[in-house]
Amino acid sequence: MKVELSVSEARRAALTAQGFNAMRRYEGVGAAQLRKGVDRLGLLQIDSVNILVRAQCVPFFSGLGLYEPALLDALTGAKPKRLFEYRGHEASLLSIDCQPLLRWRMARVLRGRGVWRQLEPFAGEKRGEAEALQSEMAFYG
Repeated sequence: MKVELSVSEARRAALTAQGFNAMRRYEGVGAAQLRKGVDRLGLLQIDSVNILVRAQCVPFFSGLGLYEPALLDALTGAKPKRLFEYRGHEASLLSIDCQPLLRWRMARVLRGRGVWRQLEPFAGEKRGEAEALQSEMAFYG
């Protein structure tokens, strides 16, 4: 069955699929809603630049309503782990269920064949430079 949508209808369908239709707002958003949100979106891009709030906090606020941003950070350190940080597309938070699917890429990097090979020295002999830069960036954050 062929269905045709107008641009407006397609936009509305896409936003609804991502949870941005404002039809459901939750009181007391918890870890379960945040985990489901990451599952629904596929990943949550991390952006440490913050003017009002870090960029990865915005999609959930838009889709779920008011929640405590520290809860998102807690999910990455929870036991059992539910989210992990990885360079999927950019630095991102992904569901731990995706981690086995990415192990081949992780192994490739460990063998020195990944696209981030040029950064390897900053994990070893240039570690001090990386930490100094990180400290400098934290000063401005």
